[in-house]
Amino acid sequence: MNTMNSGIVIGLILVFAGIILCVWSLSRPNRIEMTEEDLIIGGSYRHTVRLNEIESCELMEQMPRIKIRTNGIGLGKIQIGHFRVEGVGKCRLYLNLRYPPFVHITTASGEHIFFNTKDPGVTRELYDAISRHSTL
Repeated sequence: MNTMNSGIVIGLILVFAGIILCVWSLSRPNRIEMTEEDLIIGGSYRHTVRLNEIESCELMEQMPRIKIRTNGIGLGKIQIGHFRVEGVGKCRLYLNLRYPPFVHITTASGEHIFFNTKDPGVTRELYDAISRHSTL
């Protein structure tokens, strides 16, 4: 193989490796933690919600139908980023649909956020903690 063809092959391998790395990094589970004042959702679409800004919080065993992804990643059961959800409209999703339940938060500014963790018990604990600390 000549040098030019080798360069093209190496370039293509690097491009595909970069794409795979990017998809892998975006699809990793989000780290969700609470402080005294905030709910912090880490990861590629990191977001912080002030607990005193939460107007409602509900635990859902089933997600409403996701209509469209507007900015984010949708890899099968993994849905992270900005979406439109039936009956809700614009929202942020931090979900792995394999692991219900799901937490739905609505903020004072009308923002809708859905999240869950791989561990249903941890998701329920976060829901309980948000419910206790927010101004619901």
